[in-house]
Amino acid sequence: KEKQLDVLLVSPNASQIIYQDLASKFSAIEPNIWAMLISGRIRSENFSVQIFDAEAEQLNYEEQVKNIWEYNPRLVCFISYGQQPSSSSQNMQGVIDCANLLKSYYPEYPVMVVGGHCAAEPIGTLKHACIDFIAQDDGTKCLIDLLRTDLKTDLIKIKSLGYKNELGFITLNKKQSALLD
Repeated sequence: KEKQLDVLLVSPNASQIIYQDLASKFSAIEPNIWAMLISGRIRSENFSVQIFDAEAEQLNYEEQVKNIWEYNPRLVCFISYGQQPSSSSQNMQGVIDCANLLKSYYPEYPVMVVGGHCAAEPIGTLKHACIDFIAQDDGTKCLIDLLRTDLKTDLIKIKSLGYKNELGFITLNKKQSALLD
């Protein structure tokens, strides 16, 4: 049997929400540079990673969930970044909507979010039932350290990780300075 994918980096399609009628003709699709950067770092640590850019493929949420299931990752990581500072928050609606649908069909998939919004609003982001983990920083080191675990134990040791325990309590581990890495 083929080895299970370690992590799927998902750029959800929220263009209809963000741009409404302009999405069909006028909105630009931004290459997800952050997903590419993060995936390169993950690969350098010998983890398997794929990028699923649902925005570029212009898929609805049902199609996005079907694709995520077909990848069958150990961890689903939504990338909520953009080239302007507020785009992370704008993209969160697509993250939440897609993650909610994913969890309704496949509750066993652990979901992580990385991006400026969850770094700035970690508790608010983790209050969403569909989100299991967040990174309180750029996400790269935190995500790699999480992949080194079974996604259930030793989470307290991962710097900058925010998560919910089995009882639903939120834990925010201390942030680690990038200068100390």
